[in-house]
Amino acid sequence: MSSTPNDGTETITVPAYLSTTARIKVQSVGNIFFDISNTNFTIAAGSTVLSTLNTSALTTTTYCSGSTVSIGFSGDGPANTGNVFTAQLSNSSGSFANPINIGTLTSTSNTGSISCTIPSNTAAGNAYRIRVIASNPVITGTDNGANITIQNPITTAGVVTGSNTICQGQTNITYSTVAVTNASTYTWTNLS
Repeated sequence: MSSTPNDGTETITVPAYLSTTARIKVQSVGNIFFDISNTNFTIAAGSTVLSTLNTSALTTTTYCSGSTVSIGFSGDGPANTGNVFTAQLSNSSGSFANPINIGTLTSTSNTGSISCTIPSNTAAGNAYRIRVIASNPVITGTDNGANITIQNPITTAGVVTGSNTICQGQTNITYSTVAVTNASTYTWTNLS
């Protein structure tokens, strides 16, 4: 920069030169006087590519296995060409030691939303988490920040079997049906 006002302050553009021993030189115009800063500083590469990834919080934290969910994310820069963002489901304790991939999005954008499906064979639990990872560059994002409850859907009742004809006041009549998956109690009602 040249011919700036002598007011003791200047806003500069840092050059695209990486250094650990950079200094600033200030020199008067048309004169031999100058000064150089006393301490080295570092010029590092800026974040021109994705280096951090955050998984958005979910508005709903209870889902049935087999449900669909949209997982939002944001990062600090664009990903590289060919990048795939993947949403991953933890185990029922919140561990990502063996995550399950539940949705993907091919994109270089630093924000987005991944359409996901919780696998229908997911065990019921109340401490699941979801995170988003990137493939290019390889980045592991934060998790959604709160426990997720996954429940198994209740299946429909089967055919009720028993006597077709009963008399008024008769007792000890037995009716049955096959056990309903994921149901803990039943209500039997006489529809007369």
